[in-house]
Amino acid sequence: MRNIYMILMVAGLSCILIGCNDATKKEADSEKVEETAVKETKKAPPAEKKELSDTEKKQVNSVMTKVMVTPEAKTFTSALVTAGLTNILSKQQGPFTVFAPSNTAFENLGEEGRRKLLSPAQSDSLQLLLKNHIVQGMMSSSDLVQQLKAKGSITMNTIADTKLTAKMEGSQIVVQNEVGKSAVIGKSDIEGSNGTVHLLDSVLQIN
Repeated sequence: MRNIYMILMVAGLSCILIGCNDATKKEADSEKVEETAVKETKKAPPAEKKELSDTEKKQVNSVMTKVMVTPEAKTFTSALVTAGLTNILSKQQGPFTVFAPSNTAFENLGEEGRRKLLSPAQSDSLQLLLKNHIVQGMMSSSDLVQQLKAKGSITMNTIADTKLTAKMEGSQIVVQNEVGKSAVIGKSDIEGSNGTVHLLDSVLQIN
């Protein structure tokens, strides 16, 4: 009987020793795998940053981008998206001068006026209206002032093939469209790669 107990104890100890050896081996193998992974990671070259092309850089800094990041032009930005005019100001070379009505200018139209004007169903009319706020050629505020002092008034061609007239009233620059709607330039010279933006205190409605 005593011999049987001895045999069982020896067998048990053997199992325990074998189990410990297996665990130790697995742990060692795991450490080797981790070390190999770390070495391979160190060998791997760092990810290369993609260099933007000149065209991409211009789009990133375009007039459209400048309008989008100008808080006072948030409503005007939404209107450009609704009218499908974003590509003109982001991808075309221009240069352009954008007379962008401010958020307050749109608010002054009243809720019903804004709803009607900015409705996707009226996108064609909205597109025409917005094009009447975009002039071909770049005119900074200092350019406008110099020319107005020399000439009294100047006429600018819009991308809708209409004209805007600018004049001085005191120290303010006033812009007027062909149907007599006028607005005063507020914040100005928000420059992008393909033009500049001046904010207006009113929407230059065309009807």
